[in-house]
Amino acid sequence: METRKRDKSLRFGVRGHDFDAAGFTELSIKCAETGVENIQLAIKKSFPDFRKGLFTPAYARKMKSILDMNNIHVSVLGAYIRSVHFDVENRFNELDYFIEQLKYAKFMDADMVGLETTFVGEDNSRSRNQTENAYRFCLESLGILVEAAEKLGVMIGIEGVEQHIINTPEKMARLVNDLASPNVGVIFDPVNYISASNYTKQADMMKEQFELLGDLTYAVHIKDFNISDNQMHTLLAGDGIFDFDTLFSLVKQYKREIPMIFEGVNEAEYHIRSAKLREIYDRA
Repeated sequence: METRKRDKSLRFGVRGHDFDAAGFTELSIKCAETGVENIQLAIKKSFPDFRKGLFTPAYARKMKSILDMNNIHVSVLGAYIRSVHFDVENRFNELDYFIEQLKYAKFMDADMVGLETTFVGEDNSRSRNQTENAYRFCLESLGILVEAAEKLGVMIGIEGVEQHIINTPEKMARLVNDLASPNVGVIFDPVNYISASNYTKQADMMKEQFELLGDLTYAVHIKDFNISDNQMHTLLAGDGIFDFDTLFSLVKQYKREIPMIFEGVNEAEYHIRSAKLREIYDRA
C-alpha cells in the first residue's frame, strides 16, 4: 500500500487572541504545546492593557525573544485600523498607530503588518464604499503608510472584505498597482469576499485572486461559512460549505511555505481543525 509523504510546506497558524493567554510567555508556551509555529499577533487584542506609545526597540526585541524561545514566528502583525476615518484627528491617530506597529514588526522580525481597507463614514454603507472618491481616500491613506513601511523596510499586507472599499480581487489588484511598492503584499481571506449573493461563484473568485495576485499573496486566512435565510454565517474551518479543495489546489500551484492562519480556532480545537484540513490539502 502506497503511503503519501506529509507535505511539510503546509503551515497552519492561529491568531494569538484566539488562545487564552495572559501574556507573551503564556501565549508562546501554549502555541508550542499545541504545535503552532506561526501566528497572527494583534497585540492590542491579545493584551487589552497594551496601548499606543509603549514602543521601544528593546520592548519589541523582548517580545520577540519570548516567542523565539518556543519557536513561534509572527507571520502577520495585525494592526486593523480605520485608515479612512472622516474625522481628521481620528484618522491620523489611526495612521500613527499603524506606523508604530511597523516599528514593532521591524524589531520583532514579523513578516508583515496587516490591515483591511475598512469603510468610509460611520457605517458599512456599500453604496458609499464603492465610489471612486472612497477609493481615492483609501489610496491616499495607504500611501502614507506605504511610505513609512518603505523607510523602515517592512511589508504591509492588505486584506479585502466584501463590505469594504476593496471588496474583490480585481479591486485589490488595482490598489496594489496604484501603490506601486515592493513593500506591499496581500492577505487573502476568501470567505471575506463571499456573500449570500455570490457564494456559488467562490471558485471563480479564488481563481481570479491567484491569477491576478498569486505572486503577491503572502498569507491566507482560514475559516468557513454557510447560508441560511439568505444570510451568510461565519463558521470554524471545516464546518460549512467553503470550497477548500479549490483553495488548496491553487495554493499548491502558486505558493510555497505560505502561512494559512485559522480564525476563531482555540487551543482545544486546533488539532481537530488542522487534521481535517490537512486531509483535504493532501488530496487537493
